[in-house]
Amino acid sequence: MAESQSIGRRMIIGASAIAAVCGLAFGQTERVSIDPVPREKLDAGLVIDAVHFAPLDVGSLLAEDRVRELSGAVPRFAVNKEVDYTPEQFGTVQILDDGRIAWRLKIECEDARSVNIGTLFDVPDSMSMYLLNAQGQSFWGEFTSRDNFQGQMWSPIVGGSVMEIYAEMDEADWAEFAAGFRVTHVNIGYRGVGEALRGGARVAGTRSDACHTDVACEEADPWCVEVKGAACYTIFGSGACS
Repeated sequence: MAESQSIGRRMIIGASAIAAVCGLAFGQTERVSIDPVPREKLDAGLVIDAVHFAPLDVGSLLAEDRVRELSGAVPRFAVNKEVDYTPEQFGTVQILDDGRIAWRLKIECEDARSVNIGTLFDVPDSMSMYLLNAQGQSFWGEFTSRDNFQGQMWSPIVGGSVMEIYAEMDEADWAEFAAGFRVTHVNIGYRGVGEALRGGARVAGTRSDACHTDVACEEADPWCVEVKGAACYTIFGSGACS
C-alpha cells in the first residue's frame, strides 16, 4: 500500500515560536496522564512533520483473517509495516524555552482504529517520551530509559487515526538520543483487540487453543486461583492473545 512521507526536519527556536511555558512534571509513578505535555508546547502553531499511510482495505483484511484463524493463526487486529524513522531524518526538532529539546513526529492513517509502534530504544536517562492521540492526550504516562527491554520498546495502543511521538530531553543528550532511538515498526489497527479475540476461529471440535489449558479440566487444578483472572496482550503490535 502506498505511503507518502513528509520528511524535512524543522528547527524551531523556542521564544520565536512558542510562548513562555512551565516546566514539565516528569518522573510520575502511575502510567496514566491525560494531558502530559503543557498545551503551550503543543498548541504553538507548529507544523509537525508527519508520515502518512494509505487507508487500509478493511474488507479484504477481514476476509484474510477468517482464513488465517481457521488454520489456527493468532488473531490479528493491525497491519504491521516495517519502517526506519530516525530522529536525524524524520520529525520536527523544537528547542524549548527551558533549554531542553523536543523531538516530535506524527504518524497518520485515515480511518485507522488505532496506531502502535515498535522501536529501538537505547535512550538517555534525561529523555521522557509520550505517545499522544490527535487531541494531545495520553493514557499511558511517560516512557523513559527504564522502559528499555533488550534495546527495544513496543508501545501500547493509541486509539484513533493519529499518534504523535513527543520525546523531550536535555540538550546535551540529543546526540545520544538520535543515535539510540528509531521507529522500526508501525502497526495500523483496523479493528479492536477485543473484536479480534472474539472473531478468532477455533479448529472444529476443540474447546481451547493449542497453547491453552482448558480451565474446566483437571489439568488446570494447580491454577484454580489464577483462572479467576484474565489478561489480554498483543504480539509484535499486530496480533492479539488472551
